[in-house]
Amino acid sequence: LNAHATTPKNYSQTQREEMIKALIAFVTLFAHHASAFKTIDQCQDGYSTFVWGQLEANTCLSADDLANLGIKPSDREGEPITIEIYPYPSHRTLGMVMGILAKEAMGYNVSYNCQGSANGAAERVARGETDMMIDYPYNQLVNEITPYIYSEEIIDAGPMGYSAQSGFYIPEYTKTYLNALSFGGESARFKQYVLDTFDNWVVFTFPEVVELFAKQNETSIVQGLYQEANFTPPWCNQWNATGHGNNCIDIKSEQVQLDKGVPQQMIMNLKLNMTMSWWGNEGWTNIAQRKVTAGQPFIMKTGYVPSGIFGPSAPKVQRIMFPQYTEECYSNNTASLRGIGSINCDFPVINLRKIATPRIVEPAPNTPMSDWARFFRRLSVSISLLDQLWVSSYTPNYYYSQGVASPNPYSAACDFVRRNSTLWRTWVQNTYTPAERVTWELGTSQTQVMIAFAVIGLVIITGTALLLFLYRDHQVIKGISKVYSLATLVGLAVVVASSLLFTIRNPNSTACSAQLWITPLGLALALGAVAAKTYRIYVIFQGQITTPAMLTDLYLVRIAILPVLVIFITLVVIEAMASPQPEDVVVTTDNKITTYPVCEFNETTYYILVAELTFLVIVITKLAYDARNAPEQFNEAKELGLSMYTFVLAGLVGVPLIAYLRNRNEFDTYYLLIGLFLCLPAVIVTLSLFAVRLNFAVRGFEFEKSRYSANSHVASSHDSKLAGPGSYAASRGSHAVRIASAVAKLPDKVTTVKVEQQGHSRVQSASSSPATHKGALRLGPLKEEPAVV
Repeated sequence: LNAHATTPKNYSQTQREEMIKALIAFVTLFAHHASAFKTIDQCQDGYSTFVWGQLEANTCLSADDLANLGIKPSDREGEPITIEIYPYPSHRTLGMVMGILAKEAMGYNVSYNCQGSANGAAERVARGETDMMIDYPYNQLVNEITPYIYSEEIIDAGPMGYSAQSGFYIPEYTKTYLNALSFGGESARFKQYVLDTFDNWVVFTFPEVVELFAKQNETSIVQGLYQEANFTPPWCNQWNATGHGNNCIDIKSEQVQLDKGVPQQMIMNLKLNMTMSWWGNEGWTNIAQRKVTAGQPFIMKTGYVPSGIFGPSAPKVQRIMFPQYTEECYSNNTASLRGIGSINCDFPVINLRKIATPRIVEPAPNTPMSDWARFFRRLSVSISLLDQLWVSSYTPNYYYSQGVASPNPYSAACDFVRRNSTLWRTWVQNTYTPAERVTWELGTSQTQVMIAFAVIGLVIITGTALLLFLYRDHQVIKGISKVYSLATLVGLAVVVASSLLFTIRNPNSTACSAQLWITPLGLALALGAVAAKTYRIYVIFQGQITTPAMLTDLYLVRIAILPVLVIFITLVVIEAMASPQPEDVVVTTDNKITTYPVCEFNETTYYILVAELTFLVIVITKLAYDARNAPEQFNEAKELGLSMYTFVLAGLVGVPLIAYLRNRNEFDTYYLLIGLFLCLPAVIVTLSLFAVRLNFAVRGFEFEKSRYSANSHVASSHDSKLAGPGSYAASRGSHAVRIASAVAKLPDKVTTVKVEQQGHSRVQSASSSPATHKGALRLGPLKEEPAVV
């Protein structure tokens, strides 16, 4: 056709007919070869749905049946199991037996995964598409399953209790047809040899025997059935149902995937005058039953033929013997559908086993699957029971698929279950007791303790703030910046109050966000205020004043607000990227399942916040250390040191301990420690910063009588006696004391303060005009002048 495609010509009618015949022959040949690779998968036609539907719609064992057997199904809480089946009579029916017992006698949620054959089952089990499979041909597919066995993705749960061997089968009445053959005038002794060895493959190489089978008209036998695939060796004509032109015996089989490529290799290598056709399980069964009913000779290839398959009075079938199986014979089994390979011997005996996932056969004790593990390992059926199961699956209940009568596996399986309770009763046990399910709530005692922590902390902080306000004009209180002291207390109060957020039961997203935001913002406010007033003392006593505005409260707001701003921005980013959400953490202990409704925080962002606050603590500690030589009236180095030590210790101990308890799901202790580590450090810091000064103020000590005055007086007397080189440097601290003290005592209208010493004087101006609120003093730069008397 291609040769004439480019040059249009006028063909005669005969030429056109020959070309059409050639095209039809090509299409037929292509369809023939393509059919060798095609199988009709009943699973694609809703077989799984049908089998599952039968299981759901019917009840095999009533409540009374189970009670009489002493069986009470456990509440498995919907635990699912998926059983893989393929449309092979014994396999699918035994799979249905398992489904009935799993659902009705044990309480499992059963589903089926239907496949065309066992090929690829190991991969499907390992991937989780199916949980288990019975009748797995282990030695036949050993290369497929071995890697999964070694990796423990699949567990070999033991033998099924029977083995299988595929083969070519003939009915015993074939002898009658062989006896009627003349064998070309051979002696009676030869005929007797044929009759005695009629189940030997050599007999079926004799031309008379080949013709006996090949010339049969099987049109009525295959009527209404669908041929899935076929195979024709080069020396045979393609099989014709009418028998015309046939020169080889056609072997009827079920599925091309069963023993894939093996019979084709046997035909090619033993030069057998045989073709093969595959009809599917149901089609093959119908052909065999019709042949037996008609009493016609035929050869069928199958994996297993049980006794009594064609009825109790029907003739038995005999397996044809080929050269004995050897591993060498199968050394180059290519599974080629065209018969290319090394096989020239009989089929191997197949070791049928049970395979499953570890979840199925190695579950934890007292879990929903533990009873099924015992069932699956004990599942074992004798060959006689398998014959019974197979035979019963074909009588007498049928459903119809594509107009072909097919057996109903549910009826056969239910009949088997009812008649063999003594057998399967040893497989079934229901020892599982559903775990008690509870939803955790923070205990009343823990809640009360956390509330007590918060109340005590807030009372102490509020009382401190009140005392600071009442004694705001006392000299020892004036020296520590009332505004930022109060800001510090507000931040600590926020931290203490935030502990109450963790007592909320069943928190929602708003409560979770509040838990994330409030505590770090409170800490940032408290630490920022401490940093601001520490910075003021630092610049005074380290001579770092570059502008008078540096000492005003308004200027120091920048320092106080910076940590709050950094933490705020960080929280905004966290909220946008990994917003905390309520989460149910489920913890199973013994026979109890506890659900903890908690807030889930991103661990990385948690440590980012901790790092930022830690950096702020380090900065404050450094400022306090550098200003440690300031006179005690203004020096809070000791108080700040103790306070920062408290924060550091709380962080070093509390942060990892709380994280550890969270990871172990010990939420009672977890929340209790959160309350403790939020409240206790805040109380300690409050007392560290203000207790001593408030003690002096409340007891009414005057400045001159306090230890601050004494120390300042000593420093002043010492400075006044200094002389010679370096005396100015040595006296700088006492000058700063007098400047700070003077600033603290200034009336509203004072504009200039002169502080004198022998030899030199340093003058700093300060204004407190009405335009500047009281206490926001502006100090001019220090400068050296000649001594003023």
